[in-house]
Amino acid sequence: MRRSKSDSASPGAASAMATPRPSNRVRATTASMARRLGRAVGVLVLAILVAFPVWSYLSTETVSAPRTIVGLMAAVAAVSPASALLLCAGVLPLTGPLSASLGTATLFTLGEPLVVAFLAGWLLRVAVWPGPPTEARIRMVRRPALVLAVVVAASGVVRLSAVQPTVAYPWPFAGMVFRFLYTDFFRNRATFGAIADAAFFLEGLGLFVAGVTLVGQNRALGHRLLTMVTCGAAGVAALNIGQLLMASLSTGDVWDALVRSIHTIRITAAFPDLNAAGSYLAMDLLLSVGLAFAALGHDETGGRAGAGHRLGLLWLPVVPVLAIGLWLTGSRTALVAVVPAAFALLPVVFRAPRWAAWGAIGAAVLAVALSLPLAGGRFSVSTETRRPVRVAVNY
Repeated sequence: MRRSKSDSASPGAASAMATPRPSNRVRATTASMARRLGRAVGVLVLAILVAFPVWSYLSTETVSAPRTIVGLMAAVAAVSPASALLLCAGVLPLTGPLSASLGTATLFTLGEPLVVAFLAGWLLRVAVWPGPPTEARIRMVRRPALVLAVVVAASGVVRLSAVQPTVAYPWPFAGMVFRFLYTDFFRNRATFGAIADAAFFLEGLGLFVAGVTLVGQNRALGHRLLTMVTCGAAGVAALNIGQLLMASLSTGDVWDALVRSIHTIRITAAFPDLNAAGSYLAMDLLLSVGLAFAALGHDETGGRAGAGHRLGLLWLPVVPVLAIGLWLTGSRTALVAVVPAAFALLPVVFRAPRWAAWGAIGAAVLAVALSLPLAGGRFSVSTETRRPVRVAVNY
């Protein structure tokens, strides 16, 4: 039986249809390179914009130590972003006392300059070397943050458009905005407060995106990051305890003053807002408890069977330090919320089934209801330190 010419040509035609033509491969490669180049240029432009406030701080601050710390943060973030992120996690909660001890000349603590320096160095690193591709679920977490960043930036632009007619015409006004970024961002924010407000929100989103991206590229970084966060919180709590001891030692009867101060005064050494300090320490108290249980229950092999248990024992002194620091803030909301949150956290730590989680939440509610009468002395003190419970619930 004779095969037609079309039949004999069909395998070759099918092979030609299965493999893309060289021109198609070239176009696909060119499009991919163009996307990568466009992304790198966009990130580089963003890094330059973020670097403007860093230059503003370096040119405004006259004390050499804060300037050196901020400059080193930018350099470390450009070379090793993971190390810089760990430094931010441990140092940022303590930048208030640190700035006071260094004697900064500006009206700002080291917190915001360090964040901006980290973001500038990290973005520069991403523009030059993006690193390994991130997983799809990491990109799904970052996308809502990026959308929110666009919304916040657009809101800032709208607020600026309301200021522009009273300041200058459009092009001179745009020049003033850029000059503000690299000269007055950390010196005088009276005219362009809208930029500062939007930047403060965007800095937090930038830290979030950086943390998610870097942890997505290196899973081991996640545990180290949680450890540094807890160490920073332990430092904040230790400063609270130190202030209590100093206030008690300044009196004649140290023990009586210590007992009286624990029940009557509110202390925060790192944050100006007492309730914010209480919420911060409450969250980190839960984190330290989770790290301790996770370390105690970790089973290692290969001649290191007791390492996890010893690491858990190291976390045990941190828990009471954070608890005492939380108590000294006197934040009633944080003190009440930490009890049910701790009960709800236990099933997560031990990977219990869902029914155990709901049981833990019910036990937490019962524990809060039973503990409120016993904690009345802390929750209903005199109006000299805060509103009593009876008055506070009416607001």
